[in-house]
Amino acid sequence: MFKIGDIVRVIKPSECLPVDEVFEITEVDGQMVRLRDNTNWGWYHENRFVLSERDTEGIVSNPKHYTQGNIQIIDFIQDQKLNFALGNAIKYICRCNYKGTKEIDLKKAIQYLKFELRESE
Repeated sequence: MFKIGDIVRVIKPSECLPVDEVFEITEVDGQMVRLRDNTNWGWYHENRFVLSERDTEGIVSNPKHYTQGNIQIIDFIQDQKLNFALGNAIKYICRCNYKGTKEIDLKKAIQYLKFELRESE
């Protein structure tokens, strides 16, 4: 029923899934789906969701993992006029506690810092 990238809304809540919360589908296996969110990477039965009719602008422009502080990470990066490599390093550091796996995000940040160091040599 769903495909990767679909935006879905919770209609059957659980402890980890508040009703009306909106998520992106990251994997599909038969009737089971995996969601992208900040805290839980479990599999759920597709019958808990419907395709979201809600405006998805917030998911695109204000994702939870980039809006944990008082300002969005992109605003800081732009204000400091950071280039691509430094901006991505900051992005991965800032989101490491809120999205995906901390170790992977920190390794990505280190990789972007290495790119920056190579450019400055």
